[in-house]
Amino acid sequence: MSRIVLRIIFILAALSLNSAANPVAAQPLDQWPSTMVWSTLLGGEHSEKGLSIVIDSDGNLLITGRTMSPDFPTTPGCYDATHGGMNDVFVAKLDPSGTTLIWSTLLGGSGDDVIPTITVDSMGNPVLAGTTTSSDFPTTAGAFDSTSNGLRDGWIVKLDASGGELIWCTYWGGSGNEVINRVLMDQDDCPVVAGYTTSADLPMTLTSHDPVHNGNWDAFVGRFSPDGSQLLAATYLGGPGDDIGNGLVLDQAGHAVVVGEAGATGFPTTAGAFQTSSAGGIDIFVSKLDMTDATLTWSTLIGGSGHDTGVNLVLDTAGRPVVTGSTTSANFPTTAGVFDEVFNGNSDACISVFDPEGGTLEWSTFFGGSGSDKGWALTVDPDNQVVVVGVTNSADLPSSTATFDPPYNGSNDVFITRFSHGGTSLGFSTYLGGESMDEAYATVMNQAGHLLVIGMTQSPTFPTTSGAYQEMPHGDADAFIAHFDLALMSPSSIGTVSPLAGLCSIHPNPFNPTTVISFSLAAQNQVRLDVYDVGGRLVRRLLETTLPSGGHEIKWDGRGDTGMMVPSGQYFARLTMGSSTQVRKMVLVR
Repeated sequence: MSRIVLRIIFILAALSLNSAANPVAAQPLDQWPSTMVWSTLLGGEHSEKGLSIVIDSDGNLLITGRTMSPDFPTTPGCYDATHGGMNDVFVAKLDPSGTTLIWSTLLGGSGDDVIPTITVDSMGNPVLAGTTTSSDFPTTAGAFDSTSNGLRDGWIVKLDASGGELIWCTYWGGSGNEVINRVLMDQDDCPVVAGYTTSADLPMTLTSHDPVHNGNWDAFVGRFSPDGSQLLAATYLGGPGDDIGNGLVLDQAGHAVVVGEAGATGFPTTAGAFQTSSAGGIDIFVSKLDMTDATLTWSTLIGGSGHDTGVNLVLDTAGRPVVTGSTTSANFPTTAGVFDEVFNGNSDACISVFDPEGGTLEWSTFFGGSGSDKGWALTVDPDNQVVVVGVTNSADLPSSTATFDPPYNGSNDVFITRFSHGGTSLGFSTYLGGESMDEAYATVMNQAGHLLVIGMTQSPTFPTTSGAYQEMPHGDADAFIAHFDLALMSPSSIGTVSPLAGLCSIHPNPFNPTTVISFSLAAQNQVRLDVYDVGGRLVRRLLETTLPSGGHEIKWDGRGDTGMMVPSGQYFARLTMGSSTQVRKMVLVR
């Protein structure tokens, strides 16, 4: 079925979602799906990625990403409602309930404007950075650099809090390529950025750690004045190999801690660091810089004999850098007693915690299944436990059977995992996604300790909630924002989900009027199969009996327990086998 036909079906489904009330009384669904407070999509007719998220002082969500859709939803009075090049940046503000788009604007030139990252200044104005091929990116008078320099330049922008005015905008680039991956504001309202470059002539400050380009790709860190007119401090960070700056965090003194990927030899490390030389492959680097003059405070590597990539980091309440990324190294450094000391598949996510001086590895663990797993973002919860968000195609990723979405859905799924203090066990772990590609890129914790996750989905059945700003997919890929109450995530039943047991498939999906739910049992077991709606209300009990081992198929004809046809929308098949529970999503269209 073509995506155009699917899109028409989903529009018709959306129109009929409210056409009839569910006649079945509401019943509790244990800890699922009430852990999801709300979830919305955001997009137009083509493709979007949600890449960065921050919360303002009123609890509103400021989000950014890239869009290819001329009809991406913008609001009256926004800075720019017209799509320009292949990719434009979008910037949007959602209310805390995920139901209202307060404002939304585009930003860009006639080229390719991508990889935006967002933060806010002390007045609530959004500050963004990214990379562009546009020679007409909208810079402002008095900015540090108003002229395009090379093949691809970095850019930094400040918008006013209403999304209607460009306060200032500057390029930062040389004759090669620049990619800015992260922007944060220090205590003086100065934007600090990190990324990587091929330019030997990227503007630097001469008293910095390293004002001279070293290899093909060098990481860099820079600090600008609050009005974007001056480069206050900047340095290259690298050796003769390819060195990529990915993540950035600022400590209470405004010092920058950067994580990324270090080439095979020559990356600058400091005496007393945890690992001062390459372990034989591509290593993760973690470096701290004093951004008054961009000098190096300490720098360490961590890695094994394979390819190790540092994607993001956060500081815990003790000021310890917590790093996540991915590794193909079976000998990646882990510590005794952690959740997983053994490499699992093609690539594993890795989580490593250092002391505040980078000299001691406090704890470090693998996390993964038999496929490919990567940590993309992380935060710490109110109890100082590490929460990691990433991407997996492992059907046997460790998960909690009582949390939001225990079974693997297909293609790439998002995972959300909380580690106990010391990384010795999992507080919870859940998949998030649909049957197609789902990826998460950023996360943030709100004042209530709830988790917000932003990313991209190509799945028609990606879970959204009733009343959300956009419940149904509009294009080939949409941005998503999902809000979870971590307190409701079950701390029990951590294990692995076997791809050979439980809910194997629902086909067809989407369906009209009948679908077949298939599952298998490793041994004779007591089985119950229920259908729930998105509000957690029991729609119909399809099965409750003891079944032998082997494969089984149950049909659902789209009717509730009263025999009445239920309306179009998302539903969930919940299979209970003894003490184990698995869940699959399905979409009914009429």
